[in-house]
Amino acid sequence: MTKYMKYLITLIIFLVFLTGLYAGDMEAGKLLKEGIQLFSAKQYQQAILSLRNIVLDPSMAKYHADAYFWIAKSYLALKKLDDADRNLEYFILHYPKHPYYPEAIYQKGRLLYMEGDYENSIQILKNFVTQYKSSPFVPNAYYWIGENLYALGHLEESMKFFKNVIYNYPDSYKVEAARYKVSLIELKKREQELLKLLKWSHEESLRTVEEFRRREKMYEQAISAYQRKLASFEQAGFEKSIEELKGELAKREKEISQYKSRIEEQAKEISSLQESIKGKGENVVTVSKNKMEELQKEKSELEKVKKLLSAKEEALILKEKLLDWLSNYKENQ
Repeated sequence: MTKYMKYLITLIIFLVFLTGLYAGDMEAGKLLKEGIQLFSAKQYQQAILSLRNIVLDPSMAKYHADAYFWIAKSYLALKKLDDADRNLEYFILHYPKHPYYPEAIYQKGRLLYMEGDYENSIQILKNFVTQYKSSPFVPNAYYWIGENLYALGHLEESMKFFKNVIYNYPDSYKVEAARYKVSLIELKKREQELLKLLKWSHEESLRTVEEFRRREKMYEQAISAYQRKLASFEQAGFEKSIEELKGELAKREKEISQYKSRIEEQAKEISSLQESIKGKGENVVTVSKNKMEELQKEKSELEKVKKLLSAKEEALILKEKLLDWLSNYKENQ
């Protein structure tokens, strides 16, 4: 074989190889375009099937990065988060120089939000907007930072990010969603304020009721104490007073009886002397004038005592009536 023939064979092989490469590129390009079109048409499962044909063919390695990226986005749209995460991580790890890499970082932050990993989502999205300031996904990243903060309950801070989208990126398609979130936060804040007011009102009512019950109990205890004290006073006071007055009455009655007996004896003695004088006339020498005067004087003193005892007796009768009234009062209580 001549040198010319060898060169011709090599050229043919090379052309065949180039033709194969071109045909492979044509097929890969066709599959990739088809997959992206299906994704745009929201036919995500069909898009994944078309794009898988690329990653399964080693001859289409040139298009593997694009295929992994769009497969990840398709799974994300289907909310198959584990599959989306696996393909996205593979793309981020193996194709850091790819033009889709910045968007892949943004999509990773959004994926973490969908998985409920809000703190890590915020961190990745903040790094994204710092590192890729000119990316068209920056306003979206701010929006999702706001969503993460909202999910964490940081309403005031989340509102700042939503307003940042509204005022600094008015052409972003996330503006309407951000406006809705701002309105929702304002409504939620008013709702929280109302709930606080209702809670305060309820607690104040409970405190008022509790204070009323406490005072009512205190009054009941005071009334019970007064009742016990009154009962004690009635038993130890009135009864004691009644017994003391009854004792005093008996004592006075005894004294009156003694004075009455003495008066009666003196009256009998005087009467006897007077009869003796009348019967014997003026010749009776045994009764002297002095003796008569003494008797008259004693009689006068006895009359005074009699009047005094009569007054005391009336006073004791009044006391006895008072004791009867006190006894009736006690029984009626």
